[in-house]
Amino acid sequence: MIADLNRDIRNLVRVVMGMPENSVRPADQIVPAGGQTVEFATVKVIAASDAGLASVSNETVGNVTTEHVDVHKLATVSVQFFRGSAKDGAGLAKYTNLAMDRAARLVQRLQLSASVELMNSLGLGFLSASTPRNLTAVVDTSYESRAQVDLVFDFANRESATVPTILSVPVHVGVQQPNGNAQTRDFEVTT
Repeated sequence: MIADLNRDIRNLVRVVMGMPENSVRPADQIVPAGGQTVEFATVKVIAASDAGLASVSNETVGNVTTEHVDVHKLATVSVQFFRGSAKDGAGLAKYTNLAMDRAARLVQRLQLSASVELMNSLGLGFLSASTPRNLTAVVDTSYESRAQVDLVFDFANRESATVPTILSVPVHVGVQQPNGNAQTRDFEVTT
């Protein structure tokens, strides 16, 4: 569930922000990040909680019954943008606010109708966002533009399992009445 959510939101951020393929990654990866002016973003699901009680239902198709437990969930997702394309004469990264610009624009771009359509297709609802934070830092004696924004989404999660069923069981019931007479009944239970 969380891995799928992370993948879907990475795709959402990449499309909404018009970023190149493979430029939006899972957070906390130990992989080369490219040169100091190679722009990228990371996505990390930092919290997921239930919003209300589960809905339990059964679905029978033929002789197979499947039990479904549906839960409405809220997820807080941290999106961080890194670097910009600004270089000095020697090719080193210059100070830029591009990452902060991207973090601030993401919140607004998520409200475009094309973004809402994409979120609907992914089963996501955008609820709110934190104030974007500028985290620009000096890395290896050059600037690295960094910014972060936390987004809250709602979605439905379904867990399913087949339930063993018995097709037909004959039942014989005998009841002894107070007057000593016995009554018996035969019937068949189908589940």
